[in-house]
Amino acid sequence: MGLYVGGTTSANLLDDYEEGTWTPTAYAGTSTLAVNGSQSTYTKVGRVVTVYAEVNTFGTKSSSHLQFNGLPFTPASTSLYMQGTMESDGGKVGIARTNSNTGRIIFYRGGSSNGRVNYVGTELGNGARFSFTYFAA
Repeated sequence: MGLYVGGTTSANLLDDYEEGTWTPTAYAGTSTLAVNGSQSTYTKVGRVVTVYAEVNTFGTKSSSHLQFNGLPFTPASTSLYMQGTMESDGGKVGIARTNSNTGRIIFYRGGSSNGRVNYVGTELGNGARFSFTYFAA
């Protein structure tokens, strides 16, 4: 069963739709980041996957580059610079890309001289929310 888009042949059949939850793993040096898994969801339509997560932090925050693992589907090698944004309680907005070799979402923010700088754990405040869209392998 599925939906035909632009014709009635099998090439036009969209029959891959899925919703669910996922559990991101946060990395920012050695600091502890707690992830609220009940707020981490995904939607997959064909090969296009959109994830959402809410991150609550506690303890000492690291000044290391902020990254998340655990995407629900392996990114395609063409997903290197897909669309993603993050807003933190610390007042910073970030942009995201994925590393297709590791499957990690890597966050950056605007910089004054080189266009982007690493988004680090100390900039999270008490938490953050992000969404990200990529192509699955």
